Amino acid sequence: MSITCGSVLNMPELKKDIILLAGSRGLSNAIRWTHVLESMEAIQFLVGNELAFLTGIMFGDDTDQLVPVIEQLAGKHVAGLVVNTGKFIDKVPQKAIERANQLGFPLLELPWAVRLVDVTKWICTAIVESGMEESSISYLLEKILLSDENHYADYLYSAEFYGYDLSGPMGIVNIEFPDLQSYADKTERVGYINCQHKIRYLIGNILAQRSQKALTMWKGNHFVLAVPMGAAHELEQAEAIAVAVCKEVRQKMEGMDFCIGLGSCYGQIEQLKKSYSEAQLALKLAKDNPEKPYMIYRNAGIFKFLNKVTDKSAMADFYMETLGPLLRYDEENNTKFTETLQVFLEDGENTARTIQRLFIHRNTLQYRLHRIEEILQQSLKDAEVKISLQIAFKIQRFFSYEGMPLEKKDI
Repeated sequence: MSITCGSVLNMPELKKDIILLAGSRGLSNAIRWTHVLESMEAIQFLVGNELAFLTGIMFGDDTDQLVPVIEQLAGKHVAGLVVNTGKFIDKVPQKAIERANQLGFPLLELPWAVRLVDVTKWICTAIVESGMEESSISYLLEKILLSDENHYADYLYSAEFYGYDLSGPMGIVNIEFPDLQSYADKTERVGYINCQHKIRYLIGNILAQRSQKALTMWKGNHFVLAVPMGAAHELEQAEAIAVAVCKEVRQKMEGMDFCIGLGSCYGQIEQLKKSYSEAQLALKLAKDNPEKPYMIYRNAGIFKFLNKVTDKSAMADFYMETLGPLLRYDEENNTKFTETLQVFLEDGENTARTIQRLFIHRNTLQYRLHRIEEILQQSLKDAEVKISLQIAFKIQRFFSYEGMPLEKKDI
């Protein structure tokens, strides 16, 4: 997990001495390195995500200067500020605490008796080790899910080295943040990379509260996790994780758009590729679900069946045999009978909802349905016919998810 202001507070070497004074909203700020401020001029050389340390030697008796220092550091996207109290600064002024809270900028206090040289060494060592672990774990998960190599014994050994147990049931969680870059540009003080760190931190905390430790990786705007889950209560656990992630992201990253797909739980590491494929399909279904931003593959209904059909051409044939005449008629006559039929069936044959969605008159709908029956030479009152049509539309949706074409010709 990334080293953040929050994790510094919990470091065994520091937690009995370091105190958070203000800026709890910024505790998920990632720390890239440490920097000891010796002058105001040095602030201009900071590049962002540093954890700054301040002894106060440059202030003399004027500790009110701490407020503009906090403002400048926040403007430079510094992760937080640790004030070394006891020699040059007896007590952090209340004005500084209030300003840090307003900015959501972590302001911490450390007694003078604790040597800064030791503190910076502990933090920088943790940063290096954390970065190495994150890179190694991301690479490992990428090999497991995306590589054609099958060195599963090596994968298990590598995971165990970092304290991850992959021997039990696990499932893949795929979270997409489609507007991550624009969100970071608009709302995050420290940009895209820190936004990724913040998401990793928030979700890591959710799993830690559940005594779970997951392999993770970023793949573009997708945050992918291999999460341990008990097979006996898979659905309940998957639902609980999805709900917790939704709640945390909405609270801590207001306005962030996201969708979650959860694959099935499997007991063998080599089956995680299958869970990943399922999570990808579930994610696409979640995007079309206005009621909630997540989908569990086990609840994907007929799409689970379609996903397991190996002969995709048979599915395409069924689609064209069922809807081909209507598709061809629409293409030749510039009509919208296929769309009308799809909406009508999706709305449970509810006339009021259908005409509202299509912005047409009730008589227009009745005319179109009559013409559809004539073109298909089928009755829409026939239950078997309606089932076939609904399956055909599901096939159309499935093919669009998989990026596969369906030729519009009457076969």
